[in-house]
Amino acid sequence: MKKILLFSALFLAVILIGKSDYNTYTGTYCCEGSTNISIKLKSDDSFELVRQSNRSSEVINGKYSIYDNNFELEFNDKDNEELFKDLSKGKVYGSTLIIENKHKTFSFKKL
Repeated sequence: MKKILLFSALFLAVILIGKSDYNTYTGTYCCEGSTNISIKLKSDDSFELVRQSNRSSEVINGKYSIYDNNFELEFNDKDNEELFKDLSKGKVYGSTLIIENKHKTFSFKKL
């Protein structure tokens, strides 16, 4: 009886672990220097960059990749890619995304 119970628990654990698609980077990151920009990373390697102004918000979509603590955002729309090219590459430090360009450093903290 103990063997059957142990085997059932082990089998269930293997199934649950095998189906886990957990991505530690998913979530919403808010810019610390500016409250009007946020990046939402999704588990299917897509992202939403949200820029809010006084009465409206602009949502830009694309795909992201993370490798060796570096990340890159690839925009779906080429016009947005040119507009936001300064926000397209950066580094990951724990739960913070850091984007440095020649003008400014942006720090996005995970909520």
